[in-house]
Amino acid sequence: MAENVDLTVFEDEFPGGNIVLYVHYIDEENPKLSLTVKHVSSVKSPKTVGDLLEEFLSLYGEKFSLGLPRHRAVISNGIDEIKNSRYLPVCFENMADVFLKINEEKKEGSMESKSSYKAKSKAQKTERKRIAKDKKRFPEKKLVAKFQEGMKQQQSGLLKKAYEIFHRVSKKCESFPEHPIANQLLNICLEAMGSIHLANKKFREAEKIFSRVPEEKRSLRGWFFLGRSYFGIKNYKEAVRCFGNAKEKVGKGQDAKETTWDIDVWIGRSVYKSKPTSNLPIEIFEKVLKESPQHAMATLQYAQVAVDRGRGSDALGHILQTLIHCSQTLKNKVDGDTVKLAQRLFAQVIAAPGMVDILLRTIASAAQSPPALGYLANVAKENGVIGGCSELLSRAIAISSIKEGSLLNLSLSLVHAEEISMNYQKAFDICKSILAKTPEVKVRGVSHRDIFKIISKITKVDHPSLLQGSSHECVGWEPIGTLEDQGKCQVNVPHLNKETKTDLGSCRCTYSALELDSIGLCFAMVKLMYTAGCLQPLPKLINLLLPLRVNQDLHLTTIRNEHAYFTCISHVLKRFKAPLTERKERKVIYFCADSHAMAPAWQTLELKGVEYVIKPMVVTGLKCWHLRAESRFYTKVNFENAVENIPDNSLVIFGFGEIDCREGLLIAVAQNKYPNLNKVENSLTPTQTSKHTNIQTSKHRNRNATCTTN
Repeated sequence: MAENVDLTVFEDEFPGGNIVLYVHYIDEENPKLSLTVKHVSSVKSPKTVGDLLEEFLSLYGEKFSLGLPRHRAVISNGIDEIKNSRYLPVCFENMADVFLKINEEKKEGSMESKSSYKAKSKAQKTERKRIAKDKKRFPEKKLVAKFQEGMKQQQSGLLKKAYEIFHRVSKKCESFPEHPIANQLLNICLEAMGSIHLANKKFREAEKIFSRVPEEKRSLRGWFFLGRSYFGIKNYKEAVRCFGNAKEKVGKGQDAKETTWDIDVWIGRSVYKSKPTSNLPIEIFEKVLKESPQHAMATLQYAQVAVDRGRGSDALGHILQTLIHCSQTLKNKVDGDTVKLAQRLFAQVIAAPGMVDILLRTIASAAQSPPALGYLANVAKENGVIGGCSELLSRAIAISSIKEGSLLNLSLSLVHAEEISMNYQKAFDICKSILAKTPEVKVRGVSHRDIFKIISKITKVDHPSLLQGSSHECVGWEPIGTLEDQGKCQVNVPHLNKETKTDLGSCRCTYSALELDSIGLCFAMVKLMYTAGCLQPLPKLINLLLPLRVNQDLHLTTIRNEHAYFTCISHVLKRFKAPLTERKERKVIYFCADSHAMAPAWQTLELKGVEYVIKPMVVTGLKCWHLRAESRFYTKVNFENAVENIPDNSLVIFGFGEIDCREGLLIAVAQNKYPNLNKVENSLTPTQTSKHTNIQTSKHRNRNATCTTN
C-alpha cells in the first residue's frame, strides 16, 4: 500500500470478511474491458473495509499485471449494510467509486477520490482528443518525402544540405510528441544528424545528438554510433557500454555475425585505449580473426598493437593483407577510416631503417611486380614517408621495362618524389637517364632521342649560367612559338566571358597510356628545370613539345597537373625577351608558394634602390589545412623541405591559401564540417600563425624570415 494512503476512516469492523471489486481497465485500446474480482480475507476474524482494501492491494501486485496505467475498483458488499454504515458514506462519498492507481516504478498502489479522478479523467479525455487530432494533422507523407530527400543529399556528399533537411524534419516531428510515426521519424532523423557529425569527426556534437534518442527506443545503429562518439571524445567506459547494448540488439544470420564482429573490434579498441598494457584487446581481436580471418579492422587493430609495442616487422604481414583487400574487390566493403589506418600503419612501419628490405622479403614474388611496388610507394608518399617511397620506386624501375609498360609511369612518380625532397638535380638526372634508355619512344613524331639531345650535356641543372643564358652545355635561347590557347579564355566567368570553357564531360585525347606517361615525364622535366633556374634550353624544349597539346584535352587526363605547369611556364617564358643575361649580383626574394610561384619566378624588381630576383620554392598542391600538427600529407613534408632549403636571414614571401579558398573552404562548409566560411577561416588562422612562428624560431637561431600569405 502506498505510504500516502490514509486508512484511519476504516477503523470500524466490517462484517462479512470479503469484498467484491469491479475492476475497469481504462485503456485507450479497449476502454470498456472490465473484470470482477472477489476478495476473501485469509483471516477469519472480523475485518474493517480498510483492512480488506489494504490486504487486496498487497496481493494485487503479486497476482495481477501492473502494466496498465490506471484501474478503478467499485466496492460492493451488501447494499443495505453500506447504506446503514455511518463510516462508509464518509469514505466512499455516498457509495461512489474508489479509484486504485498503480505506480509502475515503485510497484505499489494508492487510492484516489472521485473528484480527483473525474478531473484527471476529463484531462485524459481531452488529451486523447488532442492526440487523435494530431494524428490527423501530422503531415506524414510530406515529412517522409523530405527525409528521403535528405538521404539523397547525404549520399551525394552534400552533408550540410542533408543536415539542414534532417533538422527541419526533426523539429516538425517534435511538435507531435504523442504521434508514433512522428516519434519514429524523429529518432531516425536524430541518428542521421548524428552520423553526419560522426563522419566529420565532430564527436561531442554527435554524442549530444545520439543521446537525445531515448534508450528504450535507441536502435542498434544508434547505440553503435553513440559508442563511436564516446570513443572519439575518449570516454572509453561509456563507449564499451554502448557497444555492449548494440551487441544485444544484433539478430541472427551471417549479416548478424559480421555486425557482431565489427562491434567486438570496437569494444577491443576501447579497452586497448583505456588499458594499453592489457591482453584483453588482443584476445578479442584474435577471437574475431579466428571466426573471420579476413576481417580488415580486426587485422589492423592486431597490427596496431604490435606496432605500438615495437614489433613493426611482425605487424607488416597483417597490414599488407589489409592493403591488398582494400585495393581489390573488397575495397567497397571496407570503410574509409579502415583504409586510411592501413595506409598510415604501413607508412609508419616502412619509415624505419631497413624495413624496405624486410618488406620485399615479406611480399615474396610480389617484389618482382613493378605495379605492386609502385602502389606501395604511393601509399608511403601519401602519408609523408618520401624516403621509403623513393626507395620502392627505384627498385620498381630497376625491374621494369618499356615492354612491361610501367617504366615511364614509375619514373614520373620518382621525379615527383624527388621534387618533394627539393632534390631537383636528382630528379633531372632521372629524366636524363630514362630518356637515354628509351630513345625510340615517340609521340606525334617527337622522340625521346630528340628531347635528350637538347639536355644531354647539362650536368648541373641549377648552374647560374643556365639562368643567365651564357651556358655552353646546351642550345641557346630562342623565342617561343605560337601557343594553341594564346589569347583564349582560360576561366569561365558567368556573364563576362564571350566564350565558354570546354565541356568537361567530353575529353578529346587520342593518346595511349604510354604516350601520356611520355608527355607527362617531359612536361615534369620542363617544370623542374624552370624551378631550378635552368631557363636557357627551355624555349627549344617547349617549341618541340607544343604540338603535342594541339587538339588534345590533356587537362582532362592523368597528366593534367604536369600539363598545367607546362602551359603556365610556356606563357610566362613567352613574355621573356631573353633570359637574365646580366651577370651582376642581385639579392634574392624567396617566393615559397604552390603553383602560383611559377608566374613571378625569376622576375626582377627594385625595392628601395636594391634590385632583387624572385626565386621560386614550389610546394605543389599545398593547402594551409595540410600544415596542421597532426597532418602527415606529403605536401607538408614538401613545405618543410622547402623552408629548410631557404638560407638564414632571407626575405621570404609565403603564398598559400588560394587552394583552400577555391575548394577547401567551400567543401568544408558543404560537408557540414563548419557552419559557415568565417568559421573555416578562423580555424585556419592558428595553423598559419603557429607555422610562421615555428619557421621564424626554428633550429637556425638567426633566422629572421619575413612571412606574408595571400
